[in-house]
Amino acid sequence: MRFFIFIFIMISGMLSTGWSGTIVDIKSGKFNSLIVRYRVDNESTNTKVQCSVKSESGDLIGLGVAKREDKLTSVMVGIPENSLNSSIDVACEEK
Repeated sequence: MRFFIFIFIMISGMLSTGWSGTIVDIKSGKFNSLIVRYRVDNESTNTKVQCSVKSESGDLIGLGVAKREDKLTSVMVGIPENSLNSSIDVACEEK
């Protein structure tokens, strides 16, 4: 029974944080950072956008959060200097 409850909580959590937007562009910022512009596709009640940057091996190397502004939000994510030239994966979601 505990296992079933755990699965239900995980599935309902994934459904509530669905991906409802797209990354418009990614630019390099000052001081080892990336500026990620995220556009919301629908009217959501979420007030923040969180972007994470992962290395090629899947390790989290950067995280940024910004207050959501209308449809387009810019999020600054700091990146360690030794990870600047490696292949990375950027993903954003509303919180």
